[in-house]
Amino acid sequence: DKMMKMKKDMLRNFAVEEQRDILPMIDLNVDDRFTVRIVTSHDRVDLVQNSIDSHALCEKVSEVQVDWKIGGIEPPYSIAKHISGKANVIRNSQDFSSATATDAVILVADDLIFTCEELGRAFSVWKEVPDRVVGFFPLRHAKASWEKAQNGEGWLPAWNSHSKPINTHGTWDLEIVNINTYPYSIVTNRALVLHQIYLKESPLMRETLQLLPTNSPCREIVLSLRITKLTLKPPVVVSAHPLELRSSSTTFYRDERLREEKIFESSACFSNLMNILELENVPLENITYMGNDLI
Repeated sequence: DKMMKMKKDMLRNFAVEEQRDILPMIDLNVDDRFTVRIVTSHDRVDLVQNSIDSHALCEKVSEVQVDWKIGGIEPPYSIAKHISGKANVIRNSQDFSSATATDAVILVADDLIFTCEELGRAFSVWKEVPDRVVGFFPLRHAKASWEKAQNGEGWLPAWNSHSKPINTHGTWDLEIVNINTYPYSIVTNRALVLHQIYLKESPLMRETLQLLPTNSPCREIVLSLRITKLTLKPPVVVSAHPLELRSSSTTFYRDERLREEKIFESSACFSNLMNILELENVPLENITYMGNDLI
């Protein structure tokens, strides 16, 4: 409709402005340390405490920022005045826009613990491609068949026993891929490395998020797609095996099921997001960084 056309024209102009203003500011002369930003989403203080305790130990971590969104609870002294001296509690941050002292920021969900070696490897990879986003949880997109799209269905076939096909709705499909084997095109913001300039106030990001419902699962991939929109480059994936904190095996399987359901829902809104950002396609990447080797 007319309103959506006006919105898309505005977003197109914002993208052109960001390509002109942001990309030239990114170069290979980046800091040798990075910031970890913990994104709270489980309303559990113990998860945040464990994350700070673990990640603050890493030598290359300059600061551990906590995006505090645990309602009705003040950050305890052990977090606000963490013994490492590296913790910084951020209140009411607006979509990751709070300032950092380093070029690189590693966003980490509060229930994930990475080793210092894993964070360091991802940081080293990012330093080679600082205009791109480096992630750990990849997805692949594919065009749904015309017939199935007409029926409101999509199906991305399983390429091997490790891939997980997701039945979706719309003109695009998404799939959780095996990072050791198949190409990918998107990473979720569950854990990723990116230049801090991408986290500053962005009209393109702000207006895109306003077009998505507050609980839309596509909010987890819009950051990756925005950077691809600006750079015309896919993300890069680094293999890692983060510890996922769970209180029991029951919650582990529940969360795994919810995550797959969330990808299903992401597929349903992905077509709309591609349309909003005027992306006819998204480039694929075939390289996965495994330790010192590439696959």
